[in-house]
Amino acid sequence: MTVFQNQIGKTNSITLLPDTIQIRPLSTEYYKAAAQLYSDVFISDEPTTHLHAPDPSIFIRYAEIYVRSLIPKNLSFIAWTA
Repeated sequence: MTVFQNQIGKTNSITLLPDTIQIRPLSTEYYKAAAQLYSDVFISDEPTTHLHAPDPSIFIRYAEIYVRSLIPKNLSFIAWTA
């Protein structure tokens, strides 16, 4: 994570991002893929989920609602594609 933060921190409008990082504006075209990414990361990394173990097939529905609520705010998802 630190490497990722350092790369983003050093990136500006002149510097190109490494090929392994993708920044996609949230849109209706990408919301399902973004929700899947959010679900995968949240379920595997969030400490609270280790205690409650949410069902991924149910959690994805809430993730889709969450991601769709972010679209009008012009936010982006950053994905590391190693």
